[in-house]
Order: sequence, then C-alpha cells, then structure tokens
Amino acid sequence: MPVFNSPQLELGRETQVRRLYNAYNYSTVRSADGDFIRMKNITLGYSLNRDIVDRLGMSRFRMSLQTTNPFLIYSDKKLNGQDPEFNRSGGVAFPITTLYTFTLNIGF
Repeated sequence: MPVFNSPQLELGRETQVRRLYNAYNYSTVRSADGDFIRMKNITLGYSLNRDIVDRLGMSRFRMSLQTTNPFLIYSDKKLNGQDPEFNRSGGVAFPITTLYTFTLNIGF
C-alpha cells in the first residue's frame, strides 16, 4: 500500500488527497508490460507400422494426444501469475482453459 508523506497536506483538504491518489493511479508504478509468449498447442501422434496394421487386419491405426493452452512461457512479473489475455478482457470473461484431447483412429 503506498504511503504519501506531504508537508503541504493538511487535514480537511480532500482535493489534495485526491490529487495524491490520482498521481499514484496514473503513474507507471501500476503499469505492467503487456508482452507475453504462450505455448498454444502441443500435439504428439503415433501411427503403427504398416506391416503390423496389416497383420492385425486393420486399414489404419493412429493415436494422438493434443493439449491447447498448456502454459505461459513469458509474462511480466508485475502480473503476479495472472493471465495477460484475461486481464485485457476487464475481468468479465473466463480465463483461458487448458484442454487435453486424446484421439484414437482405427480403420478396418
């Protein structure tokens, strides 16, 4: 919490107090860098060898695991772990969620 020590501040002078708080609110002390780097997608996939697929009587066998928005790589430390994209929405939206998808594609 900021503390204001001003010899000009007299009790009962509300406008002076308002000016001091506005000076703090409009200063760069409350500013954070909006740059960030986010890992958006990671996909790992695997297909069985064609010989194995043929021996099992299948036409295809593929599986994959995908994650969307798993983590932030970089954001300003002044955000204290808050999501920079969520901050820009004014706090009226849900934070970006992490999604995991497993896909199994088998054809006969």
